[in-house]
Amino acid sequence: MLILLPTIAHADAVWWRTAGAAVLQLTNVCSLFVYNADQAAIVTWNAASTESVALQDKRFHFGAADRVAVVLRIDEKTVTSDATGIGSRNILTVPVQQPLDDLLLNATSLTAQIVADGELSDFHIDLKIERMSALMNAVGKCRAGLK
Repeated sequence: MLILLPTIAHADAVWWRTAGAAVLQLTNVCSLFVYNADQAAIVTWNAASTESVALQDKRFHFGAADRVAVVLRIDEKTVTSDATGIGSRNILTVPVQQPLDDLLLNATSLTAQIVADGELSDFHIDLKIERMSALMNAVGKCRAGLK
């Protein structure tokens, strides 16, 4: 299964793109995509200021709208504990209650522990993106345009 990064043709606006990361505006949301050949983490902000994190991994095999227990961390900081994400095919989407901007600015990794069908699995993606400050600046500009 391939990791699917929306192409420029599908984005309303590309705010920033660098190796392994991009900030795209898709209709009424802004998304930060961090990806490698096998995985992607997509942090999404919508006009109502709610946030979510989608984890895409070629190892995931969820049914349609599977409810999945997940603990999400940025570096050592727990973002969600005992959260329920929604899995579909190779993507798990987790709603987030706290602002992530400051955590992401200097983050080195995003990890998750996932329990699906009684099986524990881990997700880890490197966030050591050379231009993370530029990406987060682009996220801020994109979000300002949503309001």
